[in-house]
Amino acid sequence: MASTKDNYNTIAQNAITNCEAFAIMHKNYGNDGEILVKLNADVSKDVNPVDVILKNKNEPLWTIINSIAVPLFVESIYQLGNSKAIIVFQDFQDNNLTKLLLAKKLYSNKIIPQKEDTHSLIDYKIVDNNTAKEFIVVNVIETKMNTILEVVDNDNNEFTIPLATQLIDKQNDKTKTISMNLPEGILDL
Repeated sequence: MASTKDNYNTIAQNAITNCEAFAIMHKNYGNDGEILVKLNADVSKDVNPVDVILKNKNEPLWTIINSIAVPLFVESIYQLGNSKAIIVFQDFQDNNLTKLLLAKKLYSNKIIPQKEDTHSLIDYKIVDNNTAKEFIVVNVIETKMNTILEVVDNDNNEFTIPLATQLIDKQNDKTKTISMNLPEGILDL
């Protein structure tokens, strides 16, 4: 028979699976367990995370501590400028306890980061800086792990290229061109 702790861990892991990281707990703020939280820049401009949290105050936010999803219930929260907030969590009203939370991401299923519209990349020209080969994007595949571009070369050969920021050199939306530094052998996969 599974222990209550195992059941709780399974429930917690399932709950966080449907959540998105929307902030990081940056540092203690004051002496009463307040935490300065930096909000992700890619959270939709139409959504104010503080308002969403206040409207859903009975639902937990989540963080991961030692590979385990931990629910955090908000005691109080207030906005500090456009990209920061001050949060006090129930059961974490002491600076010694809040140190466990610092540098951890905050997750919520109510606040969804704005995703770049990668489907608008169809018909973009990809230029490999290493080989000077050119490709045209014909499809964009979204996976949980990453975004993959399906491309064709001038001879209609099909390839897949991961859309990884570390591979992108320059992107020009006016000319619909992306210069990339593709690793040797990536087109052979």
